[in-house]
Amino acid sequence: MTFREKVSTVLGYRTIPVSIVAFLSYLAIFVAIQVTDEAPPIPKDWLGLNLTEAYTDLSQITQNPHPYNSHANAFVHDYILNRLQALSANHSSFVTVLADDISNGTWSNPSVSIYFEGTNVLAKIEGTDLTDDAVLFSAHYDSVSTAPGATDDGMGVVTLIQLFEYFVANQPKRTAVFNINNGEEDWLNGARAFLQHPWSNLTTIFINLEGAASGGRPLLFRGTSIVPVRSFTSVLYPHANVVSSDAFSRGVIRSGTDYSEYFAAGMQGIDIAFYKGRSRYHTKYDGVAYTEGQERALWAMMEVALESGKAMLESGPTTKEAATTPVYFDLFGRVAFVFPLRSLVVFNIVALVLGPILLILFHALATRRVPSIKLSWRIWFKNLWKWTSFWLALAVAIVLNSFLINAYVWMNPWILYSSSLLVLGSLFALSYLSIVFVLNIPLGITITKQSLLVQLYFLTWVFLVGSTVVANKLQVASGYFFTVWNLTLWLALAIGCLEAAVFKTEPTEKVGDDNEEQTGSIQETREEADEESTERTPLLQPLVSRHAVIEDAEKDTIGFWFLQFVLSLPPVILIAHLAVIVVNGMTQTVVDGSDALFVYGALSAVGIALLLPLVPFLPILHIRLNLLVGILLIASVLYLLFGAQPFDILTPFKVYFQQTVTFPVVELGQTAIAVPTVETILTGLVGPISAGIIPRLTSAKGKTIRCLDSTVKHGLTSCSWESSSLIPQVASATSHRMTAPNDNATLLLDAPHFFAATVKRASTNSSILTFSITPTNSLNCRLYFNETQKPVSHFILGADEVAGYPPSGEAGVAEIRLWSRTWGNTFDVDVHMHSEAASDLVEGVIACEWAEYESGMLGIEDTPNAKIPAYEEALREIPDWAVPSKFSDGLVEVKRGFRI
Repeated sequence: MTFREKVSTVLGYRTIPVSIVAFLSYLAIFVAIQVTDEAPPIPKDWLGLNLTEAYTDLSQITQNPHPYNSHANAFVHDYILNRLQALSANHSSFVTVLADDISNGTWSNPSVSIYFEGTNVLAKIEGTDLTDDAVLFSAHYDSVSTAPGATDDGMGVVTLIQLFEYFVANQPKRTAVFNINNGEEDWLNGARAFLQHPWSNLTTIFINLEGAASGGRPLLFRGTSIVPVRSFTSVLYPHANVVSSDAFSRGVIRSGTDYSEYFAAGMQGIDIAFYKGRSRYHTKYDGVAYTEGQERALWAMMEVALESGKAMLESGPTTKEAATTPVYFDLFGRVAFVFPLRSLVVFNIVALVLGPILLILFHALATRRVPSIKLSWRIWFKNLWKWTSFWLALAVAIVLNSFLINAYVWMNPWILYSSSLLVLGSLFALSYLSIVFVLNIPLGITITKQSLLVQLYFLTWVFLVGSTVVANKLQVASGYFFTVWNLTLWLALAIGCLEAAVFKTEPTEKVGDDNEEQTGSIQETREEADEESTERTPLLQPLVSRHAVIEDAEKDTIGFWFLQFVLSLPPVILIAHLAVIVVNGMTQTVVDGSDALFVYGALSAVGIALLLPLVPFLPILHIRLNLLVGILLIASVLYLLFGAQPFDILTPFKVYFQQTVTFPVVELGQTAIAVPTVETILTGLVGPISAGIIPRLTSAKGKTIRCLDSTVKHGLTSCSWESSSLIPQVASATSHRMTAPNDNATLLLDAPHFFAATVKRASTNSSILTFSITPTNSLNCRLYFNETQKPVSHFILGADEVAGYPPSGEAGVAEIRLWSRTWGNTFDVDVHMHSEAASDLVEGVIACEWAEYESGMLGIEDTPNAKIPAYEEALREIPDWAVPSKFSDGLVEVKRGFRI
């Protein structure tokens, strides 16, 4: 054996070297992705920040749930205000801190108009160059009623306190404005209130800190444009992907943050948010003790916000370039890439045109000395199989993935909730085995890596066409990995052409490459194998012989195959990073109403995409590797179908709670009935709710359970039952009562112990209804009207005559939401109806909301003795694999209808 033959045994294109390299490469990528997906370690140098102080602040402001409509909210407000005032005490010449209790406003969406009184905590640090516009730093200090709000958005708030302290000590070039706002959880009202304040006119660029899950690494969720996104490149451990931004903009993710309001107001900026552990989002598990990563997660948010903020504050004023759509992504949490989408589009067009032309030229030069051979039906069939086997294999993989997905949906539909990585692994393994099986069908035809590379190149060329069109027309930047994939395949094919030129072989085995000599060698190999067969001969001998044939075709190409394999890894790395976003960001949205088949389909697409770069090398991989994958596939599928539980205490099933107290409708001339109907409503996936949760609740035993599709949370079911034994108590004091009217135009609408209200209509044909509503221990009431008619043209509130109108292009709205910053306040509202809606009889509903309950107010002094026994029952009796969350602004809604 010559030295070259010895080297080729170890480094040549042979089964064992290729199998080892492929296995170790994929293993290294997956391990690296998993390790770097954790929150980064806390360094010894805190960069001028104080992590211990921030963690103490976090513990203080997340002792209790503190929604806008709660007394705990005022405690958090005062704590933050006092902290900022203390930090700025010696810097009054360029630092201002204030409690904004004057910014009120009205705004609307197509069906709802809102009046809101803001209670934001604002701060301003003047920059050394006052000619520049200001940078806005934003987070919200309110939580939902069912969560202490450690990640949503306590970590964002304490991070801003630390940034405030840092920039007070290190005065920046540009002015920094801090909006620690109240009311984000109630339809982004805090950000809207800030836009009523004069300081909002100073800011043109922003950083918004959010929490849409329960810790881990914060993600650059969204970016409006390239200038603010570039600030993220200075972060030490960046985590960013434009796919999440595109998902928001195209409506795939149905959620909202204050980012949306700032962007709509004309600012450019970025949205940084936690997104891992969504099963604990808006539940009691969004507490400091349950946060994924705890101090490490907090430090990650602090470091990201500091470095991005410094980059913005030290840059020049925001220019027109800020409107340029960016492409951005990170690699292994160590480096972030940012470039304009228009540059990607231009590169794609060049690649689409020149790429195939150059490859055809290279191919012609590499194979110009290969003699042509007369065609026969056998050669025609072999070449047909070579150029269609990949497409058949891909189709088989997709079909089998569909069968497996349907098996999961049929037998254990929510298993991806707790075992998403294992589901992804099973789909990847099934794709691997199905493609290997098709490519290794024993037809006596050698399918080389070069022919598979050509077919993969064509596939990515088609994808590149689509992604370029979408990028140019819709400004969707998520197709960047198709560009990288297409480019690496082009380079691999160019290397294949060089290989052909050096060794004087035809790499793509097109028409004429199946000469009789090669066919004979294959036949001889098989005949020799048959002659030597005994009862101990392995049954898999034909497959081994096939590998020998493939090895023989390219065994001397020691370095070329390795270069081609290395070029297949960049797309695997990019797709693996995308898999992290899909697994952590999508799989636990099924309990929010996302289509389970869509989420399974996304996992399947990612699994197949992870495998495709390896396809050119699959025919030569060792049979034992295939057996290993097969064993792992069988074990994982059996476990997922029959052993795994979709919900547990670490990944709890989320069920949405609300209790309604409905008083009978009142008309003029009738006496109001004071006995209400009380119902508890749980909303979620119908199977777990009806079979596993409601039967556990004492108040539901022996009751008629009514289940209907939710009209608010699409894809979920609302189940309700009578629960008058658990009527809520909103205050210990006597509630307000209205004086009985002494005219025939005013209707008394008291809901005893909850609110007092009247509605007046001056005449039968009057288009104005005058409401007076005084809730007991609540800051939030609503007016509902006919949803089909949308009869409200506008409303005017209070002595200040604050007016609210429908959004542009809308004739009217069907709902008015009212928010007051003052306990015991009375809402005086004049509602103006469309003339065609102001008929002889107007129907509607007055409702008020409550969010305080006994266990949620522990430690809060001077608060009413509010109790929601039905919610306490849910917390106590729901199984530990489930957890309640809020359905709406109020855990309790009390309402009374009227006709006037």
